[in-house]
Amino acid sequence: MWDVLSSNCVRTFTGHKSGVRGIKTSPDGRHLVSISDDGALCVWDIAQQKLAAVQRWMDQFLLLELHILE
Repeated sequence: MWDVLSSNCVRTFTGHKSGVRGIKTSPDGRHLVSISDDGALCVWDIAQQKLAAVQRWMDQFLLLELHILE
């Protein structure tokens, strides 16, 4: 994650085995979702700085839309 004001990297999330193709922040700002060429869709807990869930996907994502159910 980058601080847009300072242009500094403030957090690094590791887990994909290939290049990340897309990232989306949850509406509540608590999670990131990333998709990559390694076939994984990862959900990251920002506060805990860890991987919360992984889902394998076989097809290409054209659009990543995120809805959090409370």
